[in-house]
Amino acid sequence: YVAHALLQGAEALPAEELTAVLAHEAAHVRRRDPLRFLLLRTLARALFWVPAVRAVSEDIADEAEVIADDAASAVAGPIAVASALVKLGAWPQREAPVAGPLAVVGFLRRDLLDRRVRRLLGEAYRPQGRLTTRAVVVALLMLSVSTLSGIVDVHDLPAAAGHPASHQHCEHDGVFAAAHLFCRWQVKGPLLPPGASDCPHRHA
Repeated sequence: YVAHALLQGAEALPAEELTAVLAHEAAHVRRRDPLRFLLLRTLARALFWVPAVRAVSEDIADEAEVIADDAASAVAGPIAVASALVKLGAWPQREAPVAGPLAVVGFLRRDLLDRRVRRLLGEAYRPQGRLTTRAVVVALLMLSVSTLSGIVDVHDLPAAAGHPASHQHCEHDGVFAAAHLFCRWQVKGPLLPPGASDCPHRHA
């Protein structure tokens, strides 16, 4: 689909710039970028409590735009790509006639537009990623906590009523639950004996 305004009217693009736009989008299609963006952003939202995932997701999306610019430059030339970007970046964000998630498509963030145009014009431009040291530290902390809680959670629970064959494991009477991770270090014998009857902090 091509916006009607790109083809006719005061905002229509010249043929070489329109070619650049189409070549750019064709590069996204070849690389299956829409699917990749969907998966990355879904993961980032699912792991919203790990900000670093979203930062990496957005950095990958930005890099995909740069790669598509290179593909379009090979077809229409870098000047045509840069000119089209500047013109599209100047488009006002109009209110859509219908409300809904597809009513308005936002694109060309100011910082990314600046990076892409400068690069296309041959200017040295060093982008700054969103991934910070603080985000990495928070990510490692959150992943450690989630891993720890997962390991604790998969330990055997006390035997359920009416199921005497189920494992009878610790109830942590007055002991922090994380003790499950270390309770077998000083115990001789198999790692998971039936019922864990020799667990050192098993409820009496």
